[in-house]
Amino acid sequence: MSEIGAFGVGVLVVAIYCLVLAVLDFRAKRFRWAAGSLVSALLLTTLPIKTHAVKLDLPMPAAQPSHWTLLPDQTFLDMISDGCRAPRTLLRRQDTEIVMNPGRAEKNESIECILAELRRLNIEPSGFVGNATRKTP
Repeated sequence: MSEIGAFGVGVLVVAIYCLVLAVLDFRAKRFRWAAGSLVSALLLTTLPIKTHAVKLDLPMPAAQPSHWTLLPDQTFLDMISDGCRAPRTLLRRQDTEIVMNPGRAEKNESIECILAELRRLNIEPSGFVGNATRKTP
């Protein structure tokens, strides 16, 4: 009942009311009214109930690991940075995580290139170091 919603429950109540009227009209030999009530009840019960949810069965990707189990070494990260024409200090390995530290003057294109390359290789950066300085009043 939770997926039907209040509107669906209202339509169901009206359909039951139409069925009751159809039975009463058949007993009173008002066959045209009974047929109309019966058709109304059938239409209300067979109408699809609109919901805001869209249920899709998306295809699952092939059996690829979601991310690297072993972190790439700094040389490999430097190759990614060089390929994207970004400074090598932008992408570095710290202990058990990969950290991106974009400078304030760093171009968005190089950051996007590095993120796209990491995504293509199924490597997830573990952290981002911000560069914002905030003045408190």
